[in-house]
Formats: sequence, structure tokens, C-alpha cells
Amino acid sequence: MSIYVGQCGVEKSGNYLLFRIIKSLLPDIDSYQSYSNITGCWDSLMKMNDTDLSFPELESMDEFRIDDDQTLYHLNSHFKASFSIWDMKSYESKTALLWTHQPPNKSHFTVLKEPRYWFYIIRDGRDVVNSWLHYAVSPRMLKRHPQYKINNVEELYSNIQYFKDCANRWCDHVTQYLRFKDKYTLILFENLIDNKFDTIARIADKLGVKNVQLFNNAYERTQIEETKKEAPLHVRKGKKSDWTNHFTFKHKDIFKKIAGNTLIEFGYEESNNW
Repeated sequence: MSIYVGQCGVEKSGNYLLFRIIKSLLPDIDSYQSYSNITGCWDSLMKMNDTDLSFPELESMDEFRIDDDQTLYHLNSHFKASFSIWDMKSYESKTALLWTHQPPNKSHFTVLKEPRYWFYIIRDGRDVVNSWLHYAVSPRMLKRHPQYKINNVEELYSNIQYFKDCANRWCDHVTQYLRFKDKYTLILFENLIDNKFDTIARIADKLGVKNVQLFNNAYERTQIEETKKEAPLHVRKGKKSDWTNHFTFKHKDIFKKIAGNTLIEFGYEESNNW
């Protein structure tokens, strides 16, 4: 029987790491398939930009967004291109692993009819914001957006309104998850760093994978150094608490006012270091 999976998380929360773990488990139980691969819908675009892929799996990833609670779009995050999918049943049956950065909402479960195992990944919001700011001034992003005039992270950190917007974006996304938390298995990025084997075992158990060797395979395939080697344009450090090297007292105070209670809600109060 085919297994259908969905994953959701705000950008820079470890979504790619979770994707690699799930994908490494699904083929071993003969379940992984990709709409993008089957249809070849991104082939021509990929050929034009094959030297600048964020990560090697990009051309086979099935990312989606649902607008107006009814229209589903199949996306490619590299090109920011989209098109409507009209044959919903065909789309769902050809997509073993869907993922989205769109905040959780009811349309993810009403428009997508195929039963799926849904995962939500969360990461300390301070690390998410820090990762966003570094990514925004990375050589790859500056090459894509030459109109940007800021080219170092310290200068971007000095843009307090941008920092506030990022903090609010993280807070809004994870707060929205709480409305639908009964539909997801929650995965903490920090557990994938500190307690990776047990977290992979938990994911595998949810998917019905019982073979211990498969846990080992997923563990080895997703070591952070291996992931960085294969996706150097996307993975910077893959560590926790790097925010402490960049937040000033002012940044700490702003983030605490915007999302301090939300951090506590998700169990991050022990690492506040305010």
C-alpha cells in the first residue's frame, strides 16, 4: 500500500533535513514517487539553471500552496513558478511527499483528499530569524536579486523593521500550527540535532517502518556534513543557538516582546539566554 506524507514548516526551520529523512525511508518501503519527476514539469527550467540548484533533489520535490481555500498550486521554490493543478486526484496519487511553507490551514486537509501522515517541523525562532538574515545576503540570493543593496549580515541586522517582520512571521506561522496541532506529528529541529536517531525512529514508526536497518540508513544519509556537502548553497551551519553570536541586547528584547511567550509555549524557555 502506498504511503502519502505531507510536511509543513516555516522557512529555515530544518525542512530540507526532514525531507531528506522522510525521503530516505519511503523508497525502502517502495513508496516514494514524485509528481515533478513523473511529469517532467520542471525539466526545461532545470536545464537552464542546473548549476545553481539550492539542493540536488529540487527538481523532484513537490511543493504546494493553496490559495482562496480551493486552488492548489504546484511550486518550484527555485524558480518561484506556479501553475494550477486541475486533476487533483492524479496529482495526489502521484505525490508521495508534499511539502509547504504556507502556514497550516484547513484547506491543506479539505482540498487535499488523499489521507496523509502530516509532520510539522519547528525550530527556535531566534535561530530561524538568524538563518533568514544570513540567507538573504548569501551570494546566491544576491546574484538572484542584484537590486538588493545590503550585502552583509551585520548591515541587515541593523534594519530593525526587517528584523521585527521576520520575528512576527515566525511567531504567526507556529501559532497557526497550534490551531491544527491534532493533525500533525510535531518534530523539533533541535531533536534532530541532539537526539537524531530516536527522532528518526519516531518518524519511521509513524510511517509504519519497523526495520532498524532503515533507521540506520536514514541516519547516515542525513548527517549534517553530508547534507552540507550535497547542498552547500542551501545549508549554512545546521546548528542550534547560532543566534547568540549575532543578536544584540536590542534584538533580544525585540524578539522577546514579539515571540517570547511563543518560545515558552514550544518549550524553548530553557535556552532563552536573555
